[in-house]
Amino acid sequence: MQKHMPKPLPLLMFIVCTGLLISSFSQEKRPVKSKFKLPYDHTNPVIYDNDYANDEVDWYLMAVASLGQLKYEGITTSSAVAPFVPGLALDTFKRCISGRSRIVKIGRASGFRNVPDPVQGVIGNLVPPASGKIDDTAPINSSGTQLILEAARRATAKKPLVICMGGPLTIAVDAYLKDHSIADKMVIAWTGGRYDSMKDYNGWVDPWAAYIALSRLRLIQFPVDPPLFPGVSKKWIKDNFPDNPAKAFLVPLKLDVINGDDLDGDGMPAISVTTPGYVEQAKHVSFAGWETYNGHQMPTFKDDPKGKAVVITKVNSELAHSAYKKVFSNPAIWAGKN
Repeated sequence: MQKHMPKPLPLLMFIVCTGLLISSFSQEKRPVKSKFKLPYDHTNPVIYDNDYANDEVDWYLMAVASLGQLKYEGITTSSAVAPFVPGLALDTFKRCISGRSRIVKIGRASGFRNVPDPVQGVIGNLVPPASGKIDDTAPINSSGTQLILEAARRATAKKPLVICMGGPLTIAVDAYLKDHSIADKMVIAWTGGRYDSMKDYNGWVDPWAAYIALSRLRLIQFPVDPPLFPGVSKKWIKDNFPDNPAKAFLVPLKLDVINGDDLDGDGMPAISVTTPGYVEQAKHVSFAGWETYNGHQMPTFKDDPKGKAVVITKVNSELAHSAYKKVFSNPAIWAGKN
């Protein structure tokens, strides 16, 4: 998830506004909710999709899979590009795709096992049809789309495929457009949006995909408002990783802009799969209307107990910060190489 937004907002104004949003989300009183039970756990099959290849979650998922504690079925890289996303040229995004393949290669060289081969996801964004009807939307298709279709068809509504997403919602929706029968056989665990809308970078990159996911699919949204991201610091990696290719890659890595030096916003969906008790409260929502956000029409939602989509409103921050350390501290992840 790359959080740099294009003009017209100056960078300083964007940072200040983002800080105010986070502060207001943290301080605003929320109605008391009962404990929320996710429709998945670590026994569900998982596919991971992201855009930029500079997050710790890639390494966390490989480490958990290496321990045999995750049914890791696929890795894809997807995003819209310029001109719809002015700040992301096609050549730059192609480097993200090759960068994710490099991450897997380095992970395996460090000892990670049970890691699937990455495939190319969707390049582009879904275009609203002239009719305005979801069912008239033309899919894009990609190798990653086909991977999701195959995995979802093997899954069931009771034991669905979980797609952990740190970028736009395009590829999951693309698979649905190819085969509507998979709608209840997959759950999208997505970092993106806000407490009352889908207005952040990840939603902005493909707002029509966001609208379809909100309206038709089993969407679990982890808003970027709360500062409750998992992650480990560069100092912790230096002190606790063995001297291997993974450490050599991660220590100098410049993380996604939202994360600073120590956090991993895109890791929230992955932690929800691997860590019981991480998600504490949530609300159901449904589509409410459209708002303009940095030149794109964005879907908003309203609280709706009958809504299919779910927005996470509270997590256990202690678990969020300890989950990465627990896994990365286990020498078994390196398969005896270190």
